[in-house]
Amino acid sequence: MSPATVSRILQRLGINKLSALEPAEPVRRYERERPGEIIHIDIKKLGRFEQVGHRITGDRKGQSNSRGVGWEYLHLAIDDHSRVAYSEILPDEKRRSCLSFLFNALRFFRAHGVKVYRVMTDNGASFRSRRYPKALRLLKIKHLRTKALHAENQRQGRALRPNLVTRVGLRPSLSHVRSTRSASAGLDASI
Repeated sequence: MSPATVSRILQRLGINKLSALEPAEPVRRYERERPGEIIHIDIKKLGRFEQVGHRITGDRKGQSNSRGVGWEYLHLAIDDHSRVAYSEILPDEKRRSCLSFLFNALRFFRAHGVKVYRVMTDNGASFRSRRYPKALRLLKIKHLRTKALHAENQRQGRALRPNLVTRVGLRPSLSHVRSTRSASAGLDASI
């Protein structure tokens, strides 16, 4: 048989690549035994927009006028056991915003009957500041930080973000986003 015929037959059977013969190991998902054992906290930088975009209106005229409007930051906390998430859109990722988000997230989880024992963050400047770990120590919560450049520890936050970004970024109306932005500027709203 010619190599091309063999190749076509193997392709039809779905085993034309070596990777098909040795399937990849399934993703190992870990889960803590109880809610609150670890809460993952992460921040995603989002581009701000002032008007409805061309994906919704179909009109590309004047779209370059709103560039450079600025940034907003999606702060996200996810419970490792239940995958319950709390998020806020805040104007920055500085220490003050991170601390107020931490307190709001802890209130949210407490209202849902979850006692938090550990908080895991990356090595962002606001999480390395002296006040963030001190606040956690006063609350008797252990602060864990991921290893530098090891994103697998923040997998849950990154898995949830595209869904949240889509919900926040592609609204038919900006009234919801504006009300969320103003409410989270007051630091008393939950999304």
